Amino acid sequence: MPAPRPILSVTIAPLSAGDHARLQTALEEIAQSVPPFTKTEQPSGEVILAGESEIHLQAICELLRHGRHIDVAVSPPQVLYLETILKMSEAEGKYIRQTGGSGNYGHVKIRLEPQERGAGIAFINQIRGGVIPEQYIQPVEQGLREAARGGILAGLELVDFKAILYDGSHHEADSNPMAFQIAAALAFKEAARKAHPIVIEPIMTTVFTATENRLSDTLGEISSLRGRVEEVATTHGVTTVRALVPLREMLGYQGPAAHVMHFSHYALANWPPDNDAANASVRNPRGPSPPSDRESASFDSDFDWT
Repeated sequence: MPAPRPILSVTIAPLSAGDHARLQTALEEIAQSVPPFTKTEQPSGEVILAGESEIHLQAICELLRHGRHIDVAVSPPQVLYLETILKMSEAEGKYIRQTGGSGNYGHVKIRLEPQERGAGIAFINQIRGGVIPEQYIQPVEQGLREAARGGILAGLELVDFKAILYDGSHHEADSNPMAFQIAAALAFKEAARKAHPIVIEPIMTTVFTATENRLSDTLGEISSLRGRVEEVATTHGVTTVRALVPLREMLGYQGPAAHVMHFSHYALANWPPDNDAANASVRNPRGPSPPSDRESASFDSDFDWT
């Protein structure tokens, strides 16, 4: 079974300039004792942490503050949207340049095929007969994976596909690893555009509880959260409603119905989000840019996770 994929991120920054090095060491140590998370360092010195839930990210920040005595400012959590493809496609990428001396020659043909949600990226080498020498295969894979990080539609990481290298050519004098890496990226971009790319978002199985006389209100709240009711059950006057709700809608939810939730799956997203507030809750897992001045101003070292 594929490993859980991060669905939320926060940006953290040490309050003391002298704690930047300590922060990196502390995060490496904490990684040994909590569920897996990813960290992306920003040029500004901030770090984007991505994990499986608000509680997961909160635990990391609390370990920093109380276990390592590093005070950090923490941004509000952001949902990690992704891109994927829905159909098979093929494309050819060529990178041929002459610069007066040694040239550059890379030529690949690739096929993209969708995989099930959570499967990640699989690279398959089907080159036969040495049409692409072995030393250029790894650069091809690297070019494909790096291109996938930038996505096609919205700068979001593109995931859950097979990339099959099935043909190409090389030049004895002008071929080099960089040329094949660039050719692979060009082929990926073209193939992905033809493969029906979509944006997907994390969907949560969410259980709401309410008294019987508030069932209608609770169902209305779920509908307003773009939720889909899966099951309704009543025991001893208490009604539980199990629903599938987009994670973005649950961030900061303060409705009267008590709820618990866990990740269910990724599904087609309403893209782009409807308003500026919704956009602010969305991030590329790779964290493509540091927070804007407006976002930085919203940092709160005592962010309320409840």
